Amino acid sequence: MQKKNKLKLFSINVDGTAKQVSEKDFSLSTIKDSTITWVQLELAYAKEFLIQHKISPEFVTQMLCAHETRPRTNVYQDALIANFRAVNLNKGSSPEDMTSVRLWMTSNLIITVQRRELCAITNIEESFETSNVSV
Repeated sequence: MQKKNKLKLFSINVDGTAKQVSEKDFSLSTIKDSTITWVQLELAYAKEFLIQHKISPEFVTQMLCAHETRPRTNVYQDALIANFRAVNLNKGSSPEDMTSVRLWMTSNLIITVQRRELCAITNIEESFETSNVSV
């Protein structure tokens, strides 16, 4: 697996193909209704990015950036915020040492935040990075 980046951005088309987007090309105003934008953030960088881009309400930023989380889902207006836990399948890690992903999802934006690498997220990133394949 690759070393984790603090930020990865992807534009996902309706056919499931995706392309990576640079941070300098990202803003909420550039998100199109015909695509889904996925923002994958490391926890240490998430708060700075979310505040800089004014992506979510303050309480959502706080929930996404919490150091410790509990599994939950909440609906807020037309969006969903969720915390999920998973068995830690990272090389050299103990499966009992759970890992989590925090999500903020709207109709055309998905934000995921992690403190530790999650194999499922890494696999999706790698499939998007290696070619325009559908997932």
